[in-house]
Amino acid sequence: MIKQLTLFPTPIWLCFLQLDPDYKEQLLKDIYKQKTEGKDFRRSNEGGWQSENHLYKHQLYQKALEAITKVVQNVFRGPFLCDYRQLWAQINKKGDYNHLHCHGGNYDLTGCLYLKVPKGSGNIYFRDPRPG
Repeated sequence: MIKQLTLFPTPIWLCFLQLDPDYKEQLLKDIYKQKTEGKDFRRSNEGGWQSENHLYKHQLYQKALEAITKVVQNVFRGPFLCDYRQLWAQINKKGDYNHLHCHGGNYDLTGCLYLKVPKGSGNIYFRDPRPG
């Protein structure tokens, strides 16, 4: 099921991907492995950890991207390809967050996929990205 939220003239689509639980575990295992082995990339995060931004090039993430592509094709009613330019993982602990930011520029769509959300976690908030 896909539900469009019309909070302001910039549309937001909410969808729950049905990823296989074993596949989600593989993704989580890879993400935590990257955290222990890799660098911490800073973007809009305050605390927490973020991976490199080109995970879309890794074979493991292709199944998730295919599922996301199907959602995008369903929303925009077209059999087209999605050109992924960035994909990164993030791990936040209690008190970590992302500053208000915008994903504008060269991107037509921006998405967020939660693989694991601990009980009592905060919510995601959206603001109209256009100046007042």
